[in-house]
Formats: sequence, structure tokens, C-alpha cells
Amino acid sequence: MRTLSVLAILTLTLFLCAGAVAAPLTGGSTSVTLTDEIVATNPNLGLIGTATLSGATVSFPITGGEADPATLAGTFEHAGSGLSLTDGGVTLSVENLLVDTVQGLIFADIVLNGTMAGNAPVLAIGSGLELTLTAPAIAALSSAFNLAPADLEGLVIGTASIAPEFDDTAPIPEPSTWMMLLTGMAAVGLGRRAFQKKA
Repeated sequence: MRTLSVLAILTLTLFLCAGAVAAPLTGGSTSVTLTDEIVATNPNLGLIGTATLSGATVSFPITGGEADPATLAGTFEHAGSGLSLTDGGVTLSVENLLVDTVQGLIFADIVLNGTMAGNAPVLAIGSGLELTLTAPAIAALSSAFNLAPADLEGLVIGTASIAPEFDDTAPIPEPSTWMMLLTGMAAVGLGRRAFQKKA
């Protein structure tokens, strides 16, 4: 009976761990379709590095990170790209984005007039992948452009979509591999039990 209990615990542990497989990212992009309000009120929105703009959609190439191919839970790095906003001689930019789908946040280097101000979560990822400003982003925008924080709270910036490319050489266990492992463990456990009864 004890052997079956141990086998059941091992099986449950393997099933729980099997869902958390992360694979390295080799490319792809994260795109943000900006809302009409953001496009209309920000004519001085600029692109940084490898970011591209098509209509109201800004795309940021994925440069690294790792994620679960089935759920996209993980981190997506976007080194060398970002956005800037210029008004009245002041330029505020967010660069080197890091999308963390587990925490539901997008982190970035915040740069004010060419000087690094820090790294912080700048966007929150909500339901339907809607992006809203975080408290650090609201503080940076309010300070740089004399905006009222209340006007920025809850403001939907756009909707994100992630299209990653995974490293095909990274080992990702197939369900059949897990089943073979579990079947083998069960056979060993049953064989051991039968051997103990005979002895």
C-alpha cells in the first residue's frame, strides 16, 4: 500500500511539473494596436531602434526570453526598441521592453531627455490583453508633461498580441513521453510489490 501511495504522489508531482515547460525564444514580435484616442492625442509619438509602425499598430521584435509554447506564460525581451513622446522640448521614452505574461506587466527603461530615469513596470496587461498605464508610468508622464494623474488612471493605451518564435532545438517533452515515464514507474512499482508478496 505504501508503494502505491508513493507512486501516486510521484505521478501527481510529474503532472503538475509537466505544465510548466519553458522554451527559449529566438524571434517573433509583440504588437500593440493603439487606441484611436492615443493616436489622435499624441502626434509626436516616435519609434526607437527596431520598433516599426503600420497604421495604428506598433511592433517590437522579440530578442530573447523564454515562455511556455502552449500558454505563452513567460518573459519576452525586446532589447533595442521602444517608443518616445516629445512635447514642449521634453522627450520621454520607454526602451528595452520586457513583457512578463506571468505577472501581467510590461517593464521598460524610462529615459527622460536622454537620461536614464530607471526601470519600472510601465503597462499592466489586463483582460483581452488590454494595456493600461501603471503608477510609475503615470508618475513619469505627469512629471514630464504636467499632466493630471487622474486623467491617466485607467486609460487604455491599446491591445497587445504576441507572436513568438521558439527554439526548435530546445527539448520539450511530449505528452507521450510523460505517459511512457508514468507507465514505466507504475510497472516498476507493481513489480516490486509482487516481489515483496512472494518473499
